Amino acid sequence: MWLWLQDVFGLSFLGALLIGGPATPMYKALIASNIGSDFSPGSGFDHHTKETTFSVGLQGIAAGDADKVQRIVQETLERAAKEGFEQAQVDSILHQVSLTD
Repeated sequence: MWLWLQDVFGLSFLGALLIGGPATPMYKALIASNIGSDFSPGSGFDHHTKETTFSVGLQGIAAGDADKVQRIVQETLERAAKEGFEQAQVDSILHQVSLTD
């Protein structure tokens, strides 16, 4: 499937809203709650491969918490889809994008 530039931008923007810093839903649910110590390298939206992906991996989780982490990720995605994002988060990412142009 071919992604257009606006698709890549939108999905990258969504990835940043989900895991791009301490105010994001995934950070709050997984890192701030001490389930994991940090996101794994490669977490987020990746369009550099044939099939685009969005992944959330965690470092420092207990061996028995894999199912718990999977459940929390799913619940967090569902909650974000239902409730959306705070305007301050959206504005912050837009500001970051405008600084890099």
